[in-house]
Amino acid sequence: MKRTAISPLSVNSTLGHLPYCVATARPVLNAIPSQPKPTPRAAARFTQATLPTGTKMLHEYRDGVLVVTYDGVQFNALDARLASNIFVDFTEGAQVDGLRELGRAAEDETSRELYTVLLDQVDRSGDAAGVIGRAAELFGKVRAEAGE
Repeated sequence: MKRTAISPLSVNSTLGHLPYCVATARPVLNAIPSQPKPTPRAAARFTQATLPTGTKMLHEYRDGVLVVTYDGVQFNALDARLASNIFVDFTEGAQVDGLRELGRAAEDETSRELYTVLLDQVDRSGDAAGVIGRAAELFGKVRAEAGE
């Protein structure tokens, strides 16, 4: 099975512009609006793994599912999804797609970090419903304690 490395930052990093790319990657990824795309959308699954130096992401299709493996040290969960969405329209289910869109639309770094952490936990556990359910439970508990 052939694996293909994709890295939107690799073109500039080979030219010696890596610091510039890393510094500007987040604003560029955030500025790309979610575009309506023709159906069907590919089913996708994201996982973290240690990849060789310079390889940020790998993608392949397994049994009709786009499997994206990214290096969690070089790329965070939200940015991996935003970068992949440039190349292919995919869905991970309504809940995870919603987190991705909320992360894209986040106006401050704290909100963005929250969605990144949740997506990171989804990738590590492989249980999107469990992670999102537990987060909702914790937020509900905090709201109840705050008297809201």
